[in-house]
Amino acid sequence: MALRPGREGGESSAALATAQARFSRGEFAEARELYSAFIGQCARHGSKCSPEDLATAYNNRGQTKYFSVDFYEAMDDYTSAIEILPSFEVPYYNRGLIRYRLGKVVWFFTFLFFALLMD
Repeated sequence: MALRPGREGGESSAALATAQARFSRGEFAEARELYSAFIGQCARHGSKCSPEDLATAYNNRGQTKYFSVDFYEAMDDYTSAIEILPSFEVPYYNRGLIRYRLGKVVWFFTFLFFALLMD
């Protein structure tokens, strides 16, 4: 489950919106590169990126990795999104979905429970 950027304005939000547009068209490799560039830009500029935008970028980059069946790398991105914005329920669900796909059903229900509590 991917999410659209939550904030408008600024050069970094435009970069995130461009990545999301590529993602929406199914251009996952291009979207992944753009999300990575946005994340790197945030790392270089520190607090100029909102936590919502940065968490969204990690979550959505994780989705591109999920679609490429890079489950462990996707989980790393979902975990980063959660660390940045613990109240963001979508990456909990996404991480649980991967656990389910990997046959770790108990973990799936644990993450699903957290996602439902936050919604």
